[in-house]
Amino acid sequence: MTQPMTDEADKSENPKNKVGGGRMYSAWPAGVACVCFFALTVLLLQAYGLLHWKILSHNYSSLQDPLKTDLFRLLSYLEIYHVTAMLSVGFGIWAFWGQPCWMRWVCLPFSLLSLLMFIIVM
Repeated sequence: MTQPMTDEADKSENPKNKVGGGRMYSAWPAGVACVCFFALTVLLLQAYGLLHWKILSHNYSSLQDPLKTDLFRLLSYLEIYHVTAMLSVGFGIWAFWGQPCWMRWVCLPFSLLSLLMFIIVM
């Protein structure tokens, strides 16, 4: 005897995969990258502020020209904190599409603070 064809096989599939319309990815790589880029942004912004406000502004007249040139070049390299801040925001947004769900809320403050640091103009 043959069994009639039914859609029971389709019904037995995991409904979790069908809700989002696609596959859920892990938020761990994006979350770790968000936190790491946030930490790098904080360190670069601190170094930028130290060089700009503590060293250059207080000692500008006493510095020799070759040293001034090198310090201003270093200051321009430290402006990469804008890029690292946007990478942190991007990875934070990516974490919102992954699992576990709590990783989204861990990355949210880091992303928002990185966005604020991106806006900072020294």
